[in-house]
Order: sequence, then structure tokens, then C-alpha cells
Amino acid sequence: MEKILWIIFAAVSLLHLVSIPLNRQRLQSISKVCLIPVLMVIYSTTAGVFQATALLALIFGWGGDALLLNGKHFRFFLLGLSSFLAGHICYAATMLIRAGTIDFPVLVLSVIAAFPLVYLVYRIIKPSKGMKIPVLVYESVIVLMSISCLQLFAARRDTAAVLIFGGSLFFLFSDALLGYDHFRKKLKYGTFLVMLSYIMAQGGIVAGLCRL
Repeated sequence: MEKILWIIFAAVSLLHLVSIPLNRQRLQSISKVCLIPVLMVIYSTTAGVFQATALLALIFGWGGDALLLNGKHFRFFLLGLSSFLAGHICYAATMLIRAGTIDFPVLVLSVIAAFPLVYLVYRIIKPSKGMKIPVLVYESVIVLMSISCLQLFAARRDTAAVLIFGGSLFFLFSDALLGYDHFRKKLKYGTFLVMLSYIMAQGGIVAGLCRL
């Protein structure tokens, strides 16, 4: 059953990615809002240890996907950003709970590395005046989410932790690319690359969570 569900997720993902260069807007919207529900079913039915915070992260991600369908409008973009931010907080809580302990040397090094990373991404994105604080907060939270995934990796050092930490890095790339494409310069393949990395992020994290 799990293999069938992953095949369905791969098929929906492929359909969505193909719809982007073909400029099939309706197919693109429908396939996008179907991605996370498939992952929710996968997680709910195959996770070794079910955690409500992980499911909440997916629900907030689903809300962010739906809201960003109207991302050209400031209000919807801000709401979508807020929904994803809540999802990242839920993911961070999930990873810290599953890690069960804090590796302080890894924490110190990752926090030190986080400051220049957040600043670099912020400078690359160059958000508009009204979005400077929201973007800075969002970037800080997503980096903290990745740090929590690194804590899980430090505690377990297994395939599941690798998938989860890898997924968090794809999230960083996807959101930085989305910010650059939205605020600074429209990229020729921006939407495709954002969604490809986003799919790998969510898929990698859920695949890892199912194996914890």
C-alpha cells in the first residue's frame, strides 16, 4: 500500500511539474493542492510513530499552497507565508521531540552558521519595504527548522534522519528561490525550480518521518 501511495505522489508531482512549462494554469492549480493531501495519507497510514505536530505541519503546508495560488496579491502572499511559517514551527517541534536530546556542540555551530546564512538569503532576496520584517522572521524560522532537523540527525544518524535533514535543505533552497523570483527578478524557470525543490523537501521529510 505504501508503494502505491508513493507512486500516486510521484504521478501527481510529475503532472504538476509538466503543467508548469506547458502553462496549463488550471491543471497546475489542481495538481498543486493535491500534493500535500497525498503526503498526509502516506504519513497517517505508514508512520511508525504518529505525531500530531507532523500532521499539523502538512496541514499548514497545504494551506500555504492554496493561499499562494493567489500569491500575486499581497494579502494572500502574506497569509501563505504565515501558514508555511506555522508549518515550519510544527516540523521543528516534531524533530526536537523525536531527537529526545540536544547535541550542544552541534547546536552552537549550527546557530553560528545560521546568522550569516539568514543575512545572505535576506540580501539576495531584497524584499520590498513592507515585507522586510515578515521575510526576515520567516527565513529565521525556516533556518531554525533546519537546525532542529540537524539535531535529529545528530541523535540518530540513520537514513530517516538524512532524508529529513535533506528535505529541510531543499526547503531553504525552495523558499530562497521563491523570494528572489517574487521580490527581485522573475526567473525563466523559477516556478518550476521552486516547485521541484518544494516537492523534494516535503517528500523527503515525510519519507523520513515514516521511517522513524
